[in-house]
Amino acid sequence: MNTATGHYSIVQYCPDPSRLEAANVGVVLFCQELHYLGVRTARGDGRIRRFFGSKGLDRERLHSTKLSIQRRLMIDRDQFTTLAALEQFAATRVNAMRLTPFRMMVVPVDAPEAELNRLFDRLVGGRAHGDEAPRKSALERASSARALAPLVRRNVTVTLPAFDMRVTVPYGLKNGRFNLIQPARFRNLAPSAILARAGCFAVEGDLL
Repeated sequence: MNTATGHYSIVQYCPDPSRLEAANVGVVLFCQELHYLGVRTARGDGRIRRFFGSKGLDRERLHSTKLSIQRRLMIDRDQFTTLAALEQFAATRVNAMRLTPFRMMVVPVDAPEAELNRLFDRLVGGRAHGDEAPRKSALERASSARALAPLVRRNVTVTLPAFDMRVTVPYGLKNGRFNLIQPARFRNLAPSAILARAGCFAVEGDLL
């Protein structure tokens, strides 16, 4: 069986971080080599109730928080093409619902989805939400439009001879000349962080 190196993280509900007690409510599986990112989260909250009881439990908020993590990873999957990007996302989770540090594992190259399901069954159990994205991003919808589709290329890899390195970007558009497009999100960032990130993209653009 052919395999690839993957990484997985557990989505956990941890109402009191000082006690280091948590209930597993989902799993994330990432395999950069296979361009695969999948998420499973539990439909119910039975595991949370068994661990922490039902008193004061806001079930609607728990459900919403689980789905927000899942939808963010699936809808914006073009932003999570490296392990570092996923680790950065996990580091921003400061409420009761968080992601554990990613661990390395072996993933069958022809069945990453089946491996995700096995992880969920073993680490969480019960019924799961699917990992399909409910809607595409605005950029993906625009690039798939009939007028633009013939002009768009996806996952374009270019070589930077001066640095002896290869760079892959999600979109390329031939509109007079060939343009590389790297989507970026600035929501919820401080002004200084927005300037730093925009500056980084500007420098990389000049190099390309």
